[in-house]
Amino acid sequence: MDRDFLFGVIAVQLGQATPAQVMTAASAYFADRSKSIPERLLSDGVLTEDRFRMIRDVVATMVQAHDGDVARAVASVGGQQAVFASFGGSVVVDAKGDVGPAASQPGAADAAIEDVAAVQAEAPGRYRVGSEVGRGGIGRVLVAFDTHLGREIAVKELLGGTGSVPSTPRSDGPTRTRAEVARFLREARVTGQLEHPNIVPVYEVGRRPDGTLYYTMKLVRGRTLSRSLRDCATLQDRLRLLPHYVDLCNAVAYAHSRGVVHRDLKTDNVMLGEFGETVVLDWGLARVHGQKDVRGGEIAREISLLQDAAAGHTVDGSAIGTPAYMSPEQAEGLVDAIDERSDVWSLGAVLFEILTGRPPFQGVTPYEIIGKVLKDEVPAAKAVLQDVPAELSAVAAKALTRDKAGRYARAGDLAAEVRAFMTGGRIAAYEYGSWELIRRFVARNKALTAGIAAVVTISVAA
Repeated sequence: MDRDFLFGVIAVQLGQATPAQVMTAASAYFADRSKSIPERLLSDGVLTEDRFRMIRDVVATMVQAHDGDVARAVASVGGQQAVFASFGGSVVVDAKGDVGPAASQPGAADAAIEDVAAVQAEAPGRYRVGSEVGRGGIGRVLVAFDTHLGREIAVKELLGGTGSVPSTPRSDGPTRTRAEVARFLREARVTGQLEHPNIVPVYEVGRRPDGTLYYTMKLVRGRTLSRSLRDCATLQDRLRLLPHYVDLCNAVAYAHSRGVVHRDLKTDNVMLGEFGETVVLDWGLARVHGQKDVRGGEIAREISLLQDAAAGHTVDGSAIGTPAYMSPEQAEGLVDAIDERSDVWSLGAVLFEILTGRPPFQGVTPYEIIGKVLKDEVPAAKAVLQDVPAELSAVAAKALTRDKAGRYARAGDLAAEVRAFMTGGRIAAYEYGSWELIRRFVARNKALTAGIAAVVTISVAA
């Protein structure tokens, strides 16, 4: 390991750069050595001048303290294997003990290159791209007009060059690592396999002449469930969103039936359309049964960082999901234990927010929230807001059971419970008292109750 790569490691450990940003700079360095890794982090805007100098001085002090031996300096921050673990497999340790980006090693991520090369080229003039409607860490979504079919669609494109096929240099982002390219294509294909009314359909995966990867999908105009909840003034306003919640549960139940676990369900990933649509978005963290879990290592690594109190600000959350909706097994970093019931927990957290106006656990930093998910007792929705219907509070509590075995086994079971509440049926998770059962009988059988009351009145009068 050279001093420049140690610079990247320290930048990550000090919370000044993410592993993905360092690996992007490292991959670019191995393709073009005219600019070092630290220089690329500075020129890409990841580091300010002040942060750059601070980290450079830290590295110099560490190396000097170990008599100029970089290997010993690495050992002082946990050793090469710890560095490998912190980067989630994005670096490799060779037989000599040297550490470098996995993408720079012969044969690494060759499948990603082949995957990109197999993507069909865009038909010239098919899409007239319009305005940008959203942007994330590595991609953006634009409105476009499909001239072949004569309709508006959404286009999600990967920012920056792919770094794996001939392309014109892009000015809107750094060259993407092969892992990022593979994840982008995987997200498109996983989503495209899920044909359900409440999952956004993917139409095409393509590659532009400049090398930009994209996929097209249905354009849904509306707002997120998160935004809708913020606009609700009362509990009754929020309860009107329950039909959308049932749709969300049904979409997740369908995905589970296809062997797909979402792993990042939250109110920001649910779009409510202008005409009553409910669409589940962002399947980038999804795990497909029977396929290699390409993001499991990232989830485990970032959770490991967050479990260190000093690391509260060292990760960007790109691979771990959202702590406020995260199941205990995911918060603990038990990647192999994340399954359909983990999604049920997240659905329970969404229901809790609909009922109370806030997630079950809150905090200033991701670390603080994860600590509460792991250790604190899950509050009852009715204890947070007294007006919450007791039956729905019980449903949320069952979905948010810390032991997976105590949760609903399927997202469809959770949907059925909420649907029963909406139609006046009995809720399996709630223990009814005698008077409650009588009141429910009267409410559901008003005509029969009125007839019985008339007979009793006549009998008494007689």
